[in-house]
Amino acid sequence: MYCKKCGSFVLSDAKYCNECGQRLTDQLESTPQPAYQPQTYQDMIEQPPAAPSRKPKSYAGTAILLLIAAGIGAYYLYYLYQNIYGGSAGSGLGTMLAQALIMPHMAAVSLAVILNIFAWLALSRGLSLASAILYTIAIVSMPIAWANTVIPAVLCYIAFGTLGSK
Repeated sequence: MYCKKCGSFVLSDAKYCNECGQRLTDQLESTPQPAYQPQTYQDMIEQPPAAPSRKPKSYAGTAILLLIAAGIGAYYLYYLYQNIYGGSAGSGLGTMLAQALIMPHMAAVSLAVILNIFAWLALSRGLSLASAILYTIAIVSMPIAWANTVIPAVLCYIAFGTLGSK
């Protein structure tokens, strides 16, 4: 069946046209009608106006968000490395225990920074989500350091959302 208003195909049990929204009660035809019907010979020669083309979306702001998140994450990794391995922490049991407890956090942040850089280079939606999830895992694995990884996590989630409308 076809809509009388726009000529598009509709199911026989439909109440409204999917294209134009016209109510279809007692308006269905079994033959298609074109949406554009020329009135004069000049109208037949000229084509109906084309739909305006969409301007391509710029992802410069998203790239900046991902770059800032990668920079904050890399600086935090440097800070962790210097405080755990670079200082004069000693080699006692307490130091070894602290290093063992922080290793999952450092691993999650390290992977998040690497994926964050690749997400920035490729403007990849999937990589930005993966890095955001890894930053979130880092927050959960060491809640006392949440302030150092929450900003990159939020920035990556925002980038994931803005890259969704490609």
